[in-house]
Amino acid sequence: DSHQKIWGTDDYTDQERPTVFFGLYGLPDFMAFRQHKGEKHILWAGTDIIHLENGYWVDEVGEQRIDPKPFCEYLNKYTNWCENKVEAEALMKLGIYANIQPSYLGDIEEMEVSFKPGNKVYASVSGDNFEQYGWDKIFRLADDNPDIEFHMYGNINAYSGIHPYNFILHGRVPKEQMNAEIKEMQGGLRMTEFDGFSEIIAKSI
Repeated sequence: DSHQKIWGTDDYTDQERPTVFFGLYGLPDFMAFRQHKGEKHILWAGTDIIHLENGYWVDEVGEQRIDPKPFCEYLNKYTNWCENKVEAEALMKLGIYANIQPSYLGDIEEMEVSFKPGNKVYASVSGDNFEQYGWDKIFRLADDNPDIEFHMYGNINAYSGIHPYNFILHGRVPKEQMNAEIKEMQGGLRMTEFDGFSEIIAKSI
């Protein structure tokens, strides 16, 4: 669900109020953080760490980037949080100390263990970014493992290609429907090269 409902937060409207910035993905996010006048903290989301490591873009296509070192020195002055050890180690290499605290945008008490033996796994995509979420890899896995069903969620636009019969597209569905369906599955696939403690992983535990 939303952070407003689960964590009791509200929309960002006041530069004086205590604020947690969830993800600093680029220069506009950093500037919003820097300009905030009240108490401020950072909860790193995963991919945003890679963006910082590679240097924030100046132009529109990433050919001009800014050295991340002074950004990291500035950000380390504040309280940083991340969701797992992998993220913490990546931030430490950049000179940023981060506390580890997993987060979950849902009611963990409702997610009871429901494992049953079977042959179904699932994966999702955000913003139709199929390459980042490794759908091409999952496509090949499906082709090589015809006895396993690969259920794909989250896409708005069509995923191109002739699909194996066991590569099943569900598209974007209500969270209640996805939660009910994945309870009958045996695993979650997360094929990004670097990521935070994803909802898909949290729900599959």
